[in-house]
Amino acid sequence: MSSQTEDHRLKVSITHDNNVTEDILCEVYLPKRLTEPVELIFRPTSQQLGQLGLPFEFSIYGEIKDSSGEPRTRINANKVYSKYGSTKQWGQEISESVIIGEPIDLRITMLLRSDKKDEKDTSRGTFWLTHNIMLTPVKCLTTSFTGEVTVNQGHNFSFTLENGTRLKFDHYYRYLKNDKGDMVSFPELVAEFEMDAERNALALSFEPIDDFLMLTSFIARQRCVCLGWEVYSSSEITRFYRRDMTIPKIEKSHSFNDTLIDIRDFEKFTSIAYNNFVKAEERELLRQAVYKSTGRENTTFESNYLRLYSALETLVLIYRKYYDLEFIVKLSEQKAFEKEMKGFIKSCSLFSEEKNKRKLLYEKLPELYRVSFSTAFKEFCKSYNINLNDLWPVVDREDGGINLSDIRNKLIHGDTFSQRQQRALMSAKEHLRWVVERATLSVLGWPYSESKVSQMFLENNMKMYKEWSEDRRILTEND
Repeated sequence: MSSQTEDHRLKVSITHDNNVTEDILCEVYLPKRLTEPVELIFRPTSQQLGQLGLPFEFSIYGEIKDSSGEPRTRINANKVYSKYGSTKQWGQEISESVIIGEPIDLRITMLLRSDKKDEKDTSRGTFWLTHNIMLTPVKCLTTSFTGEVTVNQGHNFSFTLENGTRLKFDHYYRYLKNDKGDMVSFPELVAEFEMDAERNALALSFEPIDDFLMLTSFIARQRCVCLGWEVYSSSEITRFYRRDMTIPKIEKSHSFNDTLIDIRDFEKFTSIAYNNFVKAEERELLRQAVYKSTGRENTTFESNYLRLYSALETLVLIYRKYYDLEFIVKLSEQKAFEKEMKGFIKSCSLFSEEKNKRKLLYEKLPELYRVSFSTAFKEFCKSYNINLNDLWPVVDREDGGINLSDIRNKLIHGDTFSQRQQRALMSAKEHLRWVVERATLSVLGWPYSESKVSQMFLENNMKMYKEWSEDRRILTEND
């Protein structure tokens, strides 16, 4: 339960399974830092609790009215998850109940007293973003001997989304008291925009900015998400708190040395990559591939490796669909093919008396329908002119060594690796990441030779790039 003072206190109605419970006291605790949680604390009476119960998911609506009975603030959320509930009994007739909820889509609208009624009124707003080094504005802070802080504005990156919304990225400085009572300031990344009333819903759609942030996250190797927005007009101020995603952890050590391209190429990259992304026929598949390509190193080795391999498979699947490289045996032919193959297997002298083996072979027949990943992957690399000869092989095993696909299959099937092989596995994962990043850049239309996965950059900067042959031998020797 939050120890801070609530930002709003009001009575709300809670809707759960089409049942509405009215006039429940609610305290609203808003985040002091945008990455902190939003919390609602409900204090139902015993009668209200009996009607409400302890629902896992519900919606709320409430209003704060002025002395004349006019609503001045509206608070609502379509989805609230219950985190905790308890009842303390103080005697036969006195009890105190508390339900703590976490809203996924909290909207707070403050109505302003205004005589201006213009349907074409322009609104200004900001999207609230988590940190991203590529979008960070250039500013110089100067502190004088008097304690006065001067901020000299440098370059601010701007970008226009597919829906026509023009974004300008900036830092807003916020203030709060720390545990010692000292006032501290901190920057938070925002994207400023303007819109008219006719484009309100279109401009505030999350999908366009999510796609843009996805591409900048990939290139920064640092996840950045939109946590909501704030919009000002002459008649109201609306704030929307979004919590339907995992909020990335801020890595303070992350620097321009860790990004996939140099900052000087960022504007050119976003223009090319975003334009190619929005024109993609298989946009949803490409979206999945880029999301999977973006680093999430705070998870296990196995999940990271399988996520990266899945990103590569998704990129190849896009190519398969475009060039009809998914199936050897088409859906309309599969029944006849299966019948003939079963007849052949049954007539084969090796299996004519082996019913159980024949059954196992029958179960493998669907694998013959599809073009192999190896073939599709090689065609994909050839089409996009992706040279991987300097990296750990993905599918080739001509020299008998284990490839990256073999490692993926071992992880999928639960094989274990010795302690000595752990370092070699980390090397394999890095090579897989470089393969995926080269492939993703190529699909987005950016030459990987102008990135930090180029052969020249890896050779000059990455130790695991040079030692993979020995690491591969270590993994192969016990294979």
